Amino acid sequence: MFPQSAGKTRFIFIPAVLFAFLLNPALPLWGKSLQVDSPWLISGRNNQLLKIRFYDQSFGDTSRIKIDLGVGVQVASHQYNPKEKELFLKIKSVAKETKLGPRPIIIKIPSKTTSPKNSKYKQIRSKIWIFSPGMVKVIQPSSGKKNVIRLNITGKNTHFKKGQTRIVFKNGNGITVEQDNVVVRNSTYLTADLNVGIIAQPGKYSFYVETLKKNQDEVDEIIFAPKALKLFSSSNKILDQRKIWGAPKKDWSIMLGGLTFLSPDYEGSDDVKVQGFPFLDVSWRNRFFLNFQQGLGVNIIRNKNLTFGTSIGYYGSREEVDNDALMGLGDIDGGVDGRLFVFVPFGPISLTSMYRRDLSGNHDGSIFSVGALYFKPISPKLRVNLQGRLNFASEKFMNTYFDINLSQASRSSMTVYDADAGIKDISAFNILIYSFTRHWNVVSFMGFSRLLGDAANSPIVKERGTANQFRFGLGFSYRF
Repeated sequence: MFPQSAGKTRFIFIPAVLFAFLLNPALPLWGKSLQVDSPWLISGRNNQLLKIRFYDQSFGDTSRIKIDLGVGVQVASHQYNPKEKELFLKIKSVAKETKLGPRPIIIKIPSKTTSPKNSKYKQIRSKIWIFSPGMVKVIQPSSGKKNVIRLNITGKNTHFKKGQTRIVFKNGNGITVEQDNVVVRNSTYLTADLNVGIIAQPGKYSFYVETLKKNQDEVDEIIFAPKALKLFSSSNKILDQRKIWGAPKKDWSIMLGGLTFLSPDYEGSDDVKVQGFPFLDVSWRNRFFLNFQQGLGVNIIRNKNLTFGTSIGYYGSREEVDNDALMGLGDIDGGVDGRLFVFVPFGPISLTSMYRRDLSGNHDGSIFSVGALYFKPISPKLRVNLQGRLNFASEKFMNTYFDINLSQASRSSMTVYDADAGIKDISAFNILIYSFTRHWNVVSFMGFSRLLGDAANSPIVKERGTANQFRFGLGFSYRF
């Protein structure tokens, strides 16, 4: 019926319209227009606060904003912060007899193009909850059953009733509670067995304890338990720091894998090479360790305020055949160095220091480093390790890697150069580990260092290389 060219036009036009429709921020498919922080109020309580964040909305005249929270909730005043796009509501009162549970919050914003007399309003909706004034304390003892978590719930100012009280999870995907598994002992104490499916994700979950009226249709009491359930996997294990990082709660933590690495041919080179490295991270009781960053060592002191330890590690060789720029300079063998390190944590950030001393006699020098480390799980699946360092090198180290003596100058056509001790470089790098299953991980490495002082001025770097050094790595690992 249609010619071929018309068919092509129809095929291109329709996806383009749909794409524009989805990306238009004025349309509801874009996402939420606002978010209510801590979206709950307590019945029978006065002088409460709500904070609302707007994503794509700004307005000037806030005096004409209309706010509707439904019957039983009176708003005393509101204040808008245009810089942060935040609206603060002061709630005068929430009636004791008001209906419990979820209810809409409606904010009417006047159009900027209309006068106060002929105002047109745009409505933005969200949801809040009205809860009872009681409180609960939650304990998680062992249930003795696989994929079952038991909760012991103790209430204050609660009115639990047999056969009329239930547990309702907020965003508890994979977590179910059968009514028969909720056992009310008295008005302030109950137990509940939760079934945890394989799709349940690790983290902390909030839930409600609802007590119904006799007709089972209306709610008599709703108590909120924010982030009261702690879940690691589809079993009754509790979340701890090692669980967040995916390590099993046992003496040994073992992660093995491989890493493809892109790095300079030598320190100071402007050419890169691709290498394969094993990825290794083994520890026993967080005391003894073996990994590609710190080597083989022991944490002599390890507590919440200080980590101090020692290790031995391997440093690589530098050979003339690695790069044409090194011809005539001779080879430097790889070897082993001894290390002392200190970590002083301040929350997720730690101040770090390390001293390395050659033990193989290849350069007989040392390096002293100071820096900072950011080490924190971003989510149960994603872990990040960010580090920055300033490295000082001894004269023997600098002489070995950056000097040009008379013999080397005659063979390489470079000028004689004598490097002194001092700042060698400043560096920053990160390691990201993403766990796409409980055992398998993707590992990525990105790093940058800038040679400084006598190291940057060496003819090996200044004439035949660059002071800017980049490193990249990507691989997989398996955690046992």
